[in-house]
Amino acid sequence: MERIVQCALCDGQAELIVEKKEREFRKEKFVISEHFYKCENCGQDFTTSELDQIDTLQVYNQYREKYKSSSLPRSDH
Repeated sequence: MERIVQCALCDGQAELIVEKKEREFRKEKFVISEHFYKCENCGQDFTTSELDQIDTLQVYNQYREKYKSSSLPRSDH
């Protein structure tokens, strides 16, 4: 994953930001390190498919660990 990318909205430069966020999955809350880009020019936040997958897999992995379930997709992230 790139630290700096071209903004998807205005062609400015966007920096990768990682923030702790609470996400709900199957009526339970999990804290993940959410990844997104923030444009230095227009100020908009946006994600990519890769970042969305990383964030989703964090929730899956926490759920799987809590319930020792192997029915969710696996990730080494």
